[in-house]
Amino acid sequence: MGVIIRQGGKFGILNYVSMLIGFFNALYLFPLALSPQEIGLVDYLFQTGSLLAPFIMLGAHGLAIKYYPYFKSKEKKDNGFLGLLLMITTFGFSLFLLFFFIFRPWVMPFLLEKDPLWKDYFYLIIPVTFTTGFGFILAKYCSNFLRITIPYLVKEFWMRAIRMVLTILLIIGVFSFYEMTYAFVLASFFPIIALIIYIRKMGHWNLNFQREMVDNDLRKEMGEYALYGIIGSLGPIVGNYIDTIMLGSFLNLTSAGLYTIPMYIAMGIAIPTTSILNISAPIISKASKENDTETIKTLYKQSSLNLLVVGILLFLLAWLSADDLFDFMPNGDTFRAGKIIILILGISKLFDMATSINNQILGYSKYYKYNFYLIGLLVVLNITGNAILIPKYDIFGVALASLFALFVFNLLKVIVIQRLFSIHPFSKNHFFLLLIGGLVYLSVYFIPLEFHPLLNITIRSILIGGLFMSLVYFLKISKDINGLVDSVIGKLRGR
Repeated sequence: MGVIIRQGGKFGILNYVSMLIGFFNALYLFPLALSPQEIGLVDYLFQTGSLLAPFIMLGAHGLAIKYYPYFKSKEKKDNGFLGLLLMITTFGFSLFLLFFFIFRPWVMPFLLEKDPLWKDYFYLIIPVTFTTGFGFILAKYCSNFLRITIPYLVKEFWMRAIRMVLTILLIIGVFSFYEMTYAFVLASFFPIIALIIYIRKMGHWNLNFQREMVDNDLRKEMGEYALYGIIGSLGPIVGNYIDTIMLGSFLNLTSAGLYTIPMYIAMGIAIPTTSILNISAPIISKASKENDTETIKTLYKQSSLNLLVVGILLFLLAWLSADDLFDFMPNGDTFRAGKIIILILGISKLFDMATSINNQILGYSKYYKYNFYLIGLLVVLNITGNAILIPKYDIFGVALASLFALFVFNLLKVIVIQRLFSIHPFSKNHFFLLLIGGLVYLSVYFIPLEFHPLLNITIRSILIGGLFMSLVYFLKISKDINGLVDSVIGKLRGR
């Protein structure tokens, strides 16, 4: 877990700067400059790209991690394994284009009926899907070398930062919304260019795939794994993005925009998960290949506990400051109806974080087919729940459907992993951590703060952070977190 903490620490600093930019965008710039309809459109476009990306990658993103150890060779630049991954993705994108234009006569009128704004933006789904899919493959390949900071910088951080800049240019009148949206899509090509340069600099750029490395048995095994991986990769995407897509499809872009703001706040709770999963993936893949169950068990328990510590802290900060956040936002009353969504989605994110790397444990093991079936169930539960609850409860129904689907999905994965590997992520410290969270909530909730919203948020954050982390540290809930704090204190004393 030490390498994960060290690598995740570098990633975490950038991640939280990126998170602050994302919050500034979502809580201030977007409500100030854009209508809910326009917010919904941009998010719908890019979340649709994320949903379609697994289908154009044809499972190559899963192969990038699981089968890298088979092709690893510094002298031969990994035998051109990256070339194979990009060939698969190029073929998948070609199929996507074919089906896009076949179904366009039905899909485009359907969306236009829901919202005429689609008239000028429908075809942007093509470049967004391209940049999402190819960018994901390149970033996934980099994680084999435990390099996640630069890929994150040129993907997530860049996209949030450039969206902030473009929105400011819209506010001061340099761009119209139409021009801003097209400029944002154009900017999404930069991560692909930057990642190609980065991989070349690391000495791993080689598109000359050595076909003799793959015999018939390995080819069959990889093909089967990739096929199951297409659906298997939909789990996190469905959990994060299907809500906005279904709102925009069933209702309109305005409803999607109203849901987007509280969804951003709730998703901020799960931000630490990204670094843990990206760093853990190649380690879990290697441990699975070597049948090293003890390493998997250790990572499972420690990542679960560490993620839940950070998750509960962020959940308390978000939920207890929700009213002040809406007071601070331009046109905050327009979005205030979504406050309860922060609570519902926040709880679902906490349970997802507590079950930590269960997706990786199943996905990189010989039992990966279970992941396929469980994610298929998640998709069915989420879509069915949304179809039933959206007409009755609007954006509130989407949040409920997401909570139910993610809870069932993660609970079943914990049960399956327990039966297959005889391991689970929970310990008595998880229970103590929940008690600490409840105690901090009750302690801070009743403190009256009647200052400016930003000052209220600052004071409340200091109180929550100080009290929560002090209890976690002195009660020795997590060895990793205590070790990290002790290391920082030691360095400060050394000065």
